[in-house]
Amino acid sequence: NFLLERGVRGFALHVLESISLDADGFPKAGRHLRLSLEEAATLVDDAPTVQRVLLFVPNGPRPPHSLFHPDSTYAVEQGLITKAPVRAFALSLLGVEETDTVWDLGAGCGSVGLEAAGLARRGLVVAVEAKPERVALIRENRARFQVLNCEVVVARLPDALPRSPEAACPADLPLGLGS
Repeated sequence: NFLLERGVRGFALHVLESISLDADGFPKAGRHLRLSLEEAATLVDDAPTVQRVLLFVPNGPRPPHSLFHPDSTYAVEQGLITKAPVRAFALSLLGVEETDTVWDLGAGCGSVGLEAAGLARRGLVVAVEAKPERVALIRENRARFQVLNCEVVVARLPDALPRSPEAACPADLPLGLGS
C-alpha cells in the first residue's frame, strides 16, 4: 500500500516464505508467490512470525529518474508553481544532502519538496500544506514522479512545526501524517 499510494506501478512482488536450506546447503522457499503490487496490497498477514523475503522486480523498463522536471509536467493550480530555475537555485543554496530531512512549508503543488526528495534520496521530505486542493496536487505529483520519501502533512502553519528540537522527527508530530 505504501508503494501504491505513492504512484509506484510496473513492479511485481516475489514473496518467499519459510526459507530453509536443502541438502546441498542452498536456500529454498517453502512457498513462492508472484504478485502484482495491487494483489499484494489485498493480502492479510496471517502468519506474522513466518520468515519472508520480498523482492520487487520491474515488469518492464523503468523511466530514468531525473531532477528538476519541467514546470509543464506538474499538476498545478492556476499556473502556481515555483519555476524550475528557482527550485534548482534554492535547493543548491540549501545544499540538500542524501540523508537530510527537508520541510517544505506551504508546499503548494509540491514542486520544491519533490525535487528536494530527489536530492535527499535516503532522507525524508515533509510537505506541509493546509489547502485540500493543493494537498491533492502534491499527492498527484508525488505519484506522477514516483517519489517514495515525501510525506504530506495537512495542517496550517505554524501548527505543523515541531514543538521542540526533540520533536523534529515528523513521526513525533502531534498531528497525523497524511500519506
